[in-house]
Amino acid sequence: IGDEGAGRLARVLEAWKALAHLDLGYNGIGHEGARMLAGVLRECLALVHLDLSYNRMGDEGVGMLAG
Repeated sequence: IGDEGAGRLARVLEAWKALAHLDLGYNGIGHEGARMLAGVLRECLALVHLDLSYNRMGDEGVGMLAG
């Protein structure tokens, strides 16, 4: 889905806070996509499983998600 798809998904997740599982592994998400997802994922309090493995977000993107 890349960064563009991650941005679109972030907009959808703003209205879908009850999400419990999200698998985004192998989706080509970079640091810009991670930035767009980071804010909204912090608000998904029901989220218990998040898989972002094998993307290309690097340390910068991971830092945004962790921060």
